[in-house]
Amino acid sequence: SSATLNVEQFREYLGGAPVVRVPGRAFPVDVYHSKKRQTMTRYGPASRDYVEAAVEVAAQIEASQPEGHVLIFLTGQDEIEKACQMLRERCGSARVLPLYGALPREAADAVFDEEDAESRRKMVVATNIAET
Repeated sequence: SSATLNVEQFREYLGGAPVVRVPGRAFPVDVYHSKKRQTMTRYGPASRDYVEAAVEVAAQIEASQPEGHVLIFLTGQDEIEKACQMLRERCGSARVLPLYGALPREAADAVFDEEDAESRRKMVVATNIAET
């Protein structure tokens, strides 16, 4: 099911097409927020300090938590690439991966690789595409 789509109405629009239901999976998640105050304007954050704040929180997780992957949501490709560069410098043992719509398929698929999954932490920096 979809949070935004009226399935029956859409099905009728498509001439009574069959509906295929695919169950989702849920995973336990801990949510961390930066305590750094961000000034917002009607166009979004007043500065790009939020990228540095997100990297700082991820670096703290890397230093203090023994296991678990990290998913960081940012607004766009530029912020994601900047954060990935900063994370690679600060968290050298983690596998840092970007994820956004314009990323080539091979690079996007790397997020789902099982390589090093048990022995190496993944840090995925993504737009809301990661929600799907």
